[in-house]
Amino acid sequence: MGLLHALSLYAQQHLGLSITRAGKEYRAQERYVLRRSLAAFEIDCVFDVGANSGQFADLVRESGFKGPIVSFEPVPELAAGLRRRAAGRRDWFVEELALDERVHDVEFHVMSMTQFSSLLRPSTKETASQSRLNTVSKTIQVTTGTLEAAFDKYQRRVGFRRPFLKMDTQGKDVDVARGAGDRLQQFAAIMTELAVKRLYDGQPDFRQALEFYFDQGFEVAAMLPTHPHFPQMIEVDCVLHNPALTDRPQAS
Repeated sequence: MGLLHALSLYAQQHLGLSITRAGKEYRAQERYVLRRSLAAFEIDCVFDVGANSGQFADLVRESGFKGPIVSFEPVPELAAGLRRRAAGRRDWFVEELALDERVHDVEFHVMSMTQFSSLLRPSTKETASQSRLNTVSKTIQVTTGTLEAAFDKYQRRVGFRRPFLKMDTQGKDVDVARGAGDRLQQFAAIMTELAVKRLYDGQPDFRQALEFYFDQGFEVAAMLPTHPHFPQMIEVDCVLHNPALTDRPQAS
């Protein structure tokens, strides 16, 4: 753990303050919104879809969440790393799996920067600032699963009642959510990436994505930038809550 990280955790836990690097202020806002969401919506299980090397799981733990986390990551090397990190823990489950709207055999594109990896191909119209990182390094064959099946599996195993769904699947979040079927309405809250500029072929933009979530009964709780490239907005993280389960967020 680096000195800045240690100081940040101490300040957050003991002083109620947040310390972050210059230019990374958006990360402090993300931590605040996540911590408040997990507490206010009384989350008892986190589905981490598109886990990469576990960055979001770390953020969830730093936010004080002590319940189970289910991480989904289709890239074998990254999934192996997650399993090593989760070894011996009863509250962290790792699935080497890509989720989609349906079960099928398909190519998965591993990008030069693995956080950009996707079932979709990069768009030829993507922004120049992302093109070097968002290029296909290799493709692997995967058999996708669905969120509906994963939901049922872990509800039996963990017995959660108010799960949180985080998706970071680089253009496939709406398809992953569709794959939940009517289980989607059993999530208390969702965190999803919304595309202002579409980096992948076939990716819905933020308007199309929001229309889908609104039709499913969710309401926006927060919008968060995912990068510091002002004034060029590429994408945002959106936290939505399910009023049927959350009623009203607790007052600050």
